[in-house]
Amino acid sequence: MLIKASRHVSNATKYSFAGFRFLVGSELAARMELYIFVLVVALYAWLGVLWIHFIVAGGLLFLILAIEALNTAVEVIIDRISPEISETGKRAKDLGSFAVMCLIFMNLMHFGYVLSIMLWPETGEKILAILVVSFFVIAALYTKLRKHKPRRD
Repeated sequence: MLIKASRHVSNATKYSFAGFRFLVGSELAARMELYIFVLVVALYAWLGVLWIHFIVAGGLLFLILAIEALNTAVEVIIDRISPEISETGKRAKDLGSFAVMCLIFMNLMHFGYVLSIMLWPETGEKILAILVVSFFVIAALYTKLRKHKPRRD
C-alpha cells in the first residue's frame, strides 16, 4: 500500500511539473504573471511590508496559475475537438478567460491594498475601498445598460 501510494505521488508530481512546463512554455500570460510576481515581491521587500502579504501574494499566484492552467486546458480541448470556430467553443474559452480575469482583479486588489496601507496609512484603505466599490458599480451599470442577449443552446 505504501509503495503504491508513493508511486502515485511520484507520478502525480511528474505530471504536475510537465503541466507547469507546458503552461509556462506555451502561455505568455503565465510567464507574465510569474515575472510580475517577482517584481511585486521585490517591491514588497523594498517597502518592508508584513510577511502575511508575501504569503497572500504567493497564494494568489498559485491560484492564478491554477486558473490559467484550467483555462489553457479548456482551450486545448476545444481546439482539439473543434478546430473550427464555434459558438460553444467561444463561450467555453470566454468563460475561462473571465475566470483568469477575476483572479487578476483579486491580485490587483491585494496589491492596491498593500500599497495603500504602506504609502498612505491614514487614508489608503478608504481610497482603495472607494476605488473597488466604484469598479463594481460601473460593472453593474454596464451590465444593466447593456442589451441582454438570451443564451441559445
